[in-house]
Amino acid sequence: MAKKMLKDFGNGYEKAIDNFVDASMYGKAKAVKALAPKELWEYIEEEYDITPDAVADYYEEMSEGSLEALEEEYGKNIKVSYVLDEADEVDEYQYDKIKDKLKECGVKRKDIKKAVEVEAEMKIKGKEDADTAEVELVFVKIGGDWYYYEGIESIISLVSWGFFE
Repeated sequence: MAKKMLKDFGNGYEKAIDNFVDASMYGKAKAVKALAPKELWEYIEEEYDITPDAVADYYEEMSEGSLEALEEEYGKNIKVSYVLDEADEVDEYQYDKIKDKLKECGVKRKDIKKAVEVEAEMKIKGKEDADTAEVELVFVKIGGDWYYYEGIESIISLVSWGFFE
């Protein structure tokens, strides 16, 4: 499970990134379903005839290989931690692109409240090795909840590229 250390605890980003880590590394169905708002899941079911459970099953299957690969490189007992730091609103061009993409997928533009880019230090550690990387993560607030935007994009890509046919 991801360990978090935040300067501004309670901003909602940590829940979104925890869901992404739990979905992609451990294939946890509840976390997969929390990666995207219900409007997007409804769109996917209607447009592609793919249920959130099918996507969760795919993440579970893929996470087994991902975890094995990480254990080969870092050793057993893989842990992911992060420190979320500075958050800045994305520029207007990027915000419009995000809103347009989400609108195509059933999310009303008026429900998209904000998008921010957050600087983060991500660390992956196993029994034998560890790595740290500085990354920039984009979060989008839809309704009252924050989502990791790249998590949403990964779901959209999976279903639109035909991984479920």
